[in-house]
Amino acid sequence: MKNLVELISKFKDFIIYIFFSSLSLYLLFSNGFYHQNSFLNSSSTLMGGIYDRTSSISDYLELEERNRELRIELALSKMKNQESSLDLNNEPIEIIDSLSVLQYFYRPAKVINKTTGYNENHITINQGSINGIKVDDGVISMGNSLVGRVCKVSEHFSLVTPIINAEFALKVSLKKNNVDGLLTWNGSDIQYAQVEEIGKRTDVQSGDTIITSGSSAFLPQGVVVGYVTEIVPNGDVLDIEIELKSDYTKLLDVMVISNAFRTEQKEIEAKENPEVD
Repeated sequence: MKNLVELISKFKDFIIYIFFSSLSLYLLFSNGFYHQNSFLNSSSTLMGGIYDRTSSISDYLELEERNRELRIELALSKMKNQESSLDLNNEPIEIIDSLSVLQYFYRPAKVINKTTGYNENHITINQGSINGIKVDDGVISMGNSLVGRVCKVSEHFSLVTPIINAEFALKVSLKKNNVDGLLTWNGSDIQYAQVEEIGKRTDVQSGDTIITSGSSAFLPQGVVVGYVTEIVPNGDVLDIEIELKSDYTKLLDVMVISNAFRTEQKEIEAKENPEVD
C-alpha cells in the first residue's frame, strides 16, 4: 500500500494531465457536432486506409498463390500430353488400348538470378536435387519456348546454361520439313542465335519456325526455339540467323523437363557413337 501511494505521488502530475485531457476530449466530441463529425470522418478515413492496405496485401497473396497453381496446372497438362509418353505397347497396331509410361516430367521453377551481358551467361532457378532436378534436364519458358539446359545442381538450386551462352549447342529442326541443323550463339545479341549445318538446297525462308528436333536426350521434339530472320549462303550450307522466342530480359518463370529414359537412351547411343549428346 505504501509503495502504491509513493508511485501515485511520484507520477501525480502526469496522471492529472491524462485525466483532464481525456475529460476535455470527451466533452468536446460529445457536445460539439462539428468536432464529433470531424473525428468520425478522420476515423473512417484511417480505417478505410487500413482496410484498403489489408485488402491489397490479401489480393497479392491470393494472386501469387493462383500463379503457383497455374504453373502446376501447366506442368500437369504437359505431362498428360501424348508427346510426353513413351509407347510400350508391343501388340499389333489394331489394338486400341495401348500401354504407355510417362517419359517426360515437367517441374515449374522461378528464375532468381541471371546474366545476359557475357559470352557465357547463366540462369539460377529455385529448384534443386531435392525437387528431382538433374544435370542435363531441359528448361523451357511458360510459353513453350526453349531456354536452355541444367548444368549444375545443388540441393535447393540449379544453374542453367541458356541459349545465349557461347558453350551452348543443340540439334534443332525446321518445323515445316524436319531438316536438322545445329543451334549456336555467337555472342553478339541476346535476341538472336544462329543455325548451322543446313544444306544450301534446303527450302528455308524468312519467318520459318525452328524447333527442337527431339534427337537430344534432354528435350522432346517440338519446343519452339525461334524464327528465321536472315539466310546467307556459305558454300554447301546456309548460315541462318533466328530471332529467339524466349526473351531473357523478362524471364521469370520456367519449366524444367526431365527425361525418365535419358540414361538408357544415351547409353545405347554411346555404344554406336561415342560423340552423341
